[in-house]
Amino acid sequence: MAIILADEPAGIASSAYARPHCAHAEQDEQSTRKALQAAVDFINADKKAAADVFMASSEGKGWKVEDVMEVLNDPDIRFTTSPESVMKYASFMADVGSIKLRPATWQEMFFPDIHGVPGN
Repeated sequence: MAIILADEPAGIASSAYARPHCAHAEQDEQSTRKALQAAVDFINADKKAAADVFMASSEGKGWKVEDVMEVLNDPDIRFTTSPESVMKYASFMADVGSIKLRPATWQEMFFPDIHGVPGN
């Protein structure tokens, strides 16, 4: 699933990368990022297996596997751990007053260990 801002998709799972409110949570965030990367790798490697896992979960109830596969194969939906369109979203939030300070870069909103990944 993606949020569309200015005709570009923005990831919604990137909240798992967001800087926590307290410093001791960084270790938990690192574990969460590793687990999220493993999940993304699994989805991208075998979308049918990912759909089967989803269908077997409580979240899969009421879905048809064909519909899940349609979502997984949608070219406008990317499964990645790289922040995408974060600055557009942050600028929008600053414009409407949801955040007080407009970040200068997307890296300001994330831990240093992902600052080297492609993002925007």
